[in-house]
This record gives sequence, C-alpha cells and structure tokens, in this order.
Amino acid sequence: MFKNITDGQRNIENKIYTLAKNKGLSSEEIEPIPDGVGDIKAYCESSPRIMWILKEAYDNYVEDKPAGGEWNLYDEFDNENVWTIPTWQVIAYIVYGVRNEKHWTDMPWVSENTSMVKDLKSVAILNMSKMPAYSSSPTDMTPQYEIWRSILFEQIELYKPNIICFGGTFKYFKKDLGLSDSEPIDGARVYKRKSQLLLDLYHPQQRTISRGDYVDNVIDCIAKWYNH
Repeated sequence: MFKNITDGQRNIENKIYTLAKNKGLSSEEIEPIPDGVGDIKAYCESSPRIMWILKEAYDNYVEDKPAGGEWNLYDEFDNENVWTIPTWQVIAYIVYGVRNEKHWTDMPWVSENTSMVKDLKSVAILNMSKMPAYSSSPTDMTPQYEIWRSILFEQIELYKPNIICFGGTFKYFKKDLGLSDSEPIDGARVYKRKSQLLLDLYHPQQRTISRGDYVDNVIDCIAKWYNH
C-alpha cells in the first residue's frame, strides 16, 4: 500500500497541475495547491485511516484576486505556527480523540501540545478545489466540484480511507458516491458505503454548536459506527 500511495500521489499531483493548465486556471500569478498525505508510512499504519474533504485553500491576493499556490497542503503542518489555525486545531482534536479514545475535556490543549497538529501529516486532507481561493468560500461550489471531480475520486480510491469526514462538502459528492437513495444510519449525517464510514459534517470552523460539542459528536459517531 505504501508504494502504491507514494507513486499514486506523485502521479495525481502532476495531473492537478496539468488539469489546471488545460482549464486555464493557472498563470504566472496562480498555481494549484496539491493535497493528500504528508507522512504516507504513518497513514498506512494508522487505524482507522482518516480522510477529510474540505473546500479550498487561501494563499495570497494580487489585484484583489486569489494568487500564489505551487505548494503542497500537507507541508503546512511542518510550519511552526500552524497550530494557531482554527481548522487544523479542530481536526487535530478529533484525530487525537479517535486514536486515544478521549473526549474534549480529557485532551491536552493544542497550544500545549502542538505535535497534535503535526500528527495530521498521517491523515489524508483534501480540498474540493485545488486552486488558491478567496478567504471565504462561495455558497455554491458546484463549478469547482465539476472541475476537480475526477481527481477527487481518484484520490479517494488511492488512499482507501476507512473514514471520510466531509467538512461542508458532502452534498456535492452524495450522488456520485451512489448514496442518492441511501438513508443515513444515524440522524442525518452518517452513511455507510461498502466498508467506509462517511460523515456529513459542518466545516470545522462552524459556529452552530460549541467546538467541544462538535469534536465530541464526531468522535462519538466514529466510536459507534466504525467497524474495526
């Protein structure tokens, strides 16, 4: 599995750059931001193998338009201050809780254990759009999904995650995942697809419920429905 993912990730990164060029998305000011897994060995050895699918990444602006790119998303977890980013904090708490069977009140603060965020290199983290974007995503990202759909499903097949957490992105994937007529198995947000557990979640930076409740709800869903 390690060699397949290593070779496959490199191949997909090349495809991302090629697709962006062919679609006229890249230029001298803007290039893609590939994504995937930073520590492939650790990902292959992890149980469960976890994937998050988010919306898009912010980088820079040139004349009020998104710019930058040409870096890999997972390399961000090597940055000294990455633990300060709220999205990565929330995902780090969830991954730590799942792997250590802990809940919000039992965990160390990420500010006191910043390695929790670096551990996300052993998680597959994808963006639905592979291009730098505005700081706030549009309400409807169907156009971006249509552009990158083939790449996204190639990534899902390559990494073979046990659990996929969709951070505000599930509605775009549901039909193509063959779930259009499927009933959720828990409330409205948990599905089974073959041996995979699929979670339809708010984005990690959501403000609907408290951060602790969000983290614990995801941990509890995985504990209840993931078949080891």
